[in-house]
Amino acid sequence: FPSHDIDVVSEQDFYRTAHQKVFAAMHRLWTRNEGIDVLTVSGEVGRVGELEIVGGRAGIAELLADVVSGAQSVSHAKIVRELSALRALQRIIQVANQQAKPVSVCGELAGDSIGVLILLAMGYRRSV
Repeated sequence: FPSHDIDVVSEQDFYRTAHQKVFAAMHRLWTRNEGIDVLTVSGEVGRVGELEIVGGRAGIAELLADVVSGAQSVSHAKIVRELSALRALQRIIQVANQQAKPVSVCGELAGDSIGVLILLAMGYRRSV
């Protein structure tokens, strides 16, 4: 995968454990300048004992078949990163609500009508 994608996302940015494990394996292969395909990723995931977690070779093949390439990969990587940031914000809101602590949100997300709906769906409540 393109090197700029490595700078955009990390293993923790993926929601599903299987996706995290496959990305981590792809990253290790990439850092060793090895090819990335179903066989090499399966071998790397198996080497660290996580083949069953990702659904075996079939699971890896399915994930890699859906992998975007070229210019689309940058857009996809940014979406993964943005969703990761929203999940982190959701966790912050949940913990703050549990502890009855106020949460303030400013910036583009709070000023965007769709962003406000996302915040409300995640549990953000504006205090009066």
